[in-house]
Amino acid sequence: CSVFVLMLEDELKRNWDDVNKAFLQGDVQQLMQDAFGKNFQLQKLDSVPDYSIRKLIRETIDSGYKIEEKDGHFYPWIDYDYLYNTYKDRVSAEVRDYFLLCGEHSDFLLQTQDDMGKFCAGSSEFILKAEQYLNEYPFSYRKAFVTGVYKNALTDYLVRMVNKKGAVQNGKINEAVYKSYLQMVKDHPETRAGWLSGQVMQVWDGQGRYYNDAVMKALFDTQRQIDAAMSETLKGLYVSRSGSDFFKPQGQKSYMILTGRKEPLRQVKAQSAAKRSSYMIAELKGVMEKTIPVDMDNILYPATFVVDAVLHARVWSINDDTFREDFIIYNNNPPWQLRILTDDEIIFETAVDGGKRYVFAYRQPKKEEVFGKEVLTYALENGKDRMVVTVSRQTTRNRLLGITYQYKAKVDLNGKIFEGFAFRPDERPTNPDKIAAAG
Repeated sequence: CSVFVLMLEDELKRNWDDVNKAFLQGDVQQLMQDAFGKNFQLQKLDSVPDYSIRKLIRETIDSGYKIEEKDGHFYPWIDYDYLYNTYKDRVSAEVRDYFLLCGEHSDFLLQTQDDMGKFCAGSSEFILKAEQYLNEYPFSYRKAFVTGVYKNALTDYLVRMVNKKGAVQNGKINEAVYKSYLQMVKDHPETRAGWLSGQVMQVWDGQGRYYNDAVMKALFDTQRQIDAAMSETLKGLYVSRSGSDFFKPQGQKSYMILTGRKEPLRQVKAQSAAKRSSYMIAELKGVMEKTIPVDMDNILYPATFVVDAVLHARVWSINDDTFREDFIIYNNNPPWQLRILTDDEIIFETAVDGGKRYVFAYRQPKKEEVFGKEVLTYALENGKDRMVVTVSRQTTRNRLLGITYQYKAKVDLNGKIFEGFAFRPDERPTNPDKIAAAG
């Protein structure tokens, strides 16, 4: 039942935009304002003259939402009190506490706190309750969500205190909240980004750092110590696409999203734009954060790496040994390259048609012996594309570069045939410098 109710919450979140759109149609808002003023009351529902609007309101409430008014606008809002009261006797204590926390956070978001004292008191209380929940349920179903809310509450708390409506506030950070932060970053390192997020730092810098300087200095020094303790150096594959940056650490199959100081990576990539491969090998220093997994292009990114420094970056050349590979396959006429990462993935890049990249999950090849020669066949598909790679042990020579290979390869990509030269990383062909120059 706990799982079912959490799935119901997910469904409410997914449908919220569509439900809200119905309240923006036609004269819905004006008719609701005429009937309810600024305080929605279900008992006044019959005073709405339009039947279709009454039906919309009733269906919205019956679906697990409540109707809220803010800044002259009525809209649906997930009713956590309803979820709690309806299912509290059938779900686990963890889920009950989760819905109570969400309900309190929801109510806090709906309030307009012009008074800094009330805002700080309410915000501090919620931060401490979120800390209590995370400590009580370290393996919670919704730990990632509560962690995110905790960080957002901390950031909002600092920003509002420092720069409420452009004016520096003469306030003081709640001592219990400060101690909460110090303990939380030890028990739950993923909460570390809350205090000194870009928004807080921007406001702090804009005010000349003269707000509660001693407290902010202590926070900054603590943050630096935590970052130093958690910092690690990773070497791996860097790729940028769709305006985002991703990183595949050496020895790991999954990619991570990159944040932090990424500009040096982009500069190196821009300088090497003429190179055929859009992938690069990078050595990065920073902090890995476990985050809510992000699904993009059917690829799951389970973590974020916050880059503190780019130690080294270079084009992923054809002779690079950063990753274990079954084969490296390429040709220069037309330019294309295929890399079979052992037990990982298979990446095909071509400069034809403006340059394209195809990524397939690794599959064990079918091994045969044809006329006494070893033949390996990789049959691949990723939902959109199909590719068959055939590698045969057959001496072949690239006359243009004067290099001899032990394998020959044929790639059938969606019916288009590519033929090229292949070699195993541990069976380097002669004159590898020429390959590096070509690739």
